[in-house]
Amino acid sequence: MSLFIVIPVFNRIKHTIKCLDAFKKQSYRPFTIIVVDDGSTDGTAEVLSTQYPWVQRVEGDGNWWWTRSVNEGVKVALSNGASRILLMNNDVWFNPSYLENIMNEAEMNPDALIGSINLTMDTPHRIFFAGVSH
Repeated sequence: MSLFIVIPVFNRIKHTIKCLDAFKKQSYRPFTIIVVDDGSTDGTAEVLSTQYPWVQRVEGDGNWWWTRSVNEGVKVALSNGASRILLMNNDVWFNPSYLENIMNEAEMNPDALIGSINLTMDTPHRIFFAGVSH
């Protein structure tokens, strides 16, 4: 099973670094990260090539925004044989067992679309968002 993680980014390199560092600590292996950089001007390309050479970078033209960036990243993942794709924002952080937990759920529920809840950083373990709101 090949897990690909697609992360669309536009600037905010400090968030991207923190997110990628959280992936380096994951207990689950292997996985491939695709960062879709939609025209960042904050040194994202340089940081990825020097500090994260194991990350695949897809370059957008600055007009892809989130949706096209996700679509382009998914195309690359599928063309490289992805059997599972995880979409992530670069401003999220998680514990070292995050991928292991989510992949265990995926194996137990192979036909399910699996997502994560958002917890606040200010009040740990308080659910901030868990899906659709009205």
